[in-house]
Amino acid sequence: GCLALLLKAGGTTAAGITIIVDTTNDDLTNNSNCTLREAIKAANTQTSVDHCPAGHGADVIIVPPGVYTLTMGALSIQTDLTLNGAGTISTVID
Repeated sequence: GCLALLLKAGGTTAAGITIIVDTTNDDLTNNSNCTLREAIKAANTQTSVDHCPAGHGADVIIVPPGVYTLTMGALSIQTDLTLNGAGTISTVID
């Protein structure tokens, strides 16, 4: 698997919130879930996206165990954030 991220180098930012991904799907559809892509968009734009709360500062995105297959292209991280998975064997972003 491969993960392509565009990272923004940033300075010191305010403490953020925790956004919890609740599906392995890859979409930007208003369907009452919080995908990894939607969580990153919520962090980037500091607005709620689908079921993901609005980011605020340097956010933490919790990525539960599972295989997250990116079907919509690379993820673009444009803010300071941390992705926390369940380990390299349990959480796979492909």
